Order: sequence, then structure tokens, then C-alpha cells
Amino acid sequence: MFEIDNINSTKSKSPVRMFRLAWGMTRRLFLNRFRPGYVRKSLSQRQGNCQRCGVCCQLVWRCHYFKNTDAGPSCGIYGRYRPPNCRIFPINSRDLADRDLVSQSVPCGFWWHSPAEEKKESHKPEI
Repeated sequence: MFEIDNINSTKSKSPVRMFRLAWGMTRRLFLNRFRPGYVRKSLSQRQGNCQRCGVCCQLVWRCHYFKNTDAGPSCGIYGRYRPPNCRIFPINSRDLADRDLVSQSVPCGFWWHSPAEEKKESHKPEI
């Protein structure tokens, strides 16, 4: 089971950190609404899978549907309806950086290759 860093600590409530997390939430809402092409393109380049650790459910505040049970973190509406911000998180690596402000000790299952890595991959000879 994942142990999420103590998000209620004094360090976690610093104004700068909370502003950055709130700005990230606002940025994702804007991208979902006004830049759907960018979101689709970024998600098509995203690698990995959701580990269902629940860290993203606690970025600015703890989500009402988030439950931390003996079986591990879970979402009360995961199989029914999740808001767009939840379904597509993370949109890009900036979201992973925000997520890591909440808990660096629990790795996210998603990642993106850097442009340099993609260029290297495309020039590898096929065997």
C-alpha cells in the first residue's frame, strides 16, 4: 500500500506551494476547456498507467470522493463518472511536478519521454 506524505504538515500549507497547486488546477481547467487539441496531443504522448495511489486526489484539497481504506486508496466514483480534470490527469510533466509537491515518496505511474530521448529512439537501428 502507498503511504502519502503528510499533506497536513505546516510545510505543505505554505502560501507559495498552495498558490502553485491552485494555479496548476486552474491551468488544467483552462486547457481542458479551451485547448482540447493540446490535451489530446499530450495525452497521446503520455506513457505508463495510473497506479491509483490517490496523490492527485489531494493536490489543492482532499477530494470528497477520495477514500483511504485498508485495501489502499480508492475513488468513490472511479468507475461511474469522474470530472475531466481527474480523467486526464496528468496532462503534461508540469502536472507531475505539481503532484510531486504533495508526495515525492510515491512515484506516479505516468511519464513523458523528453524530446531528446524521442529523437534518440527514432534513430535506433531496427534489429
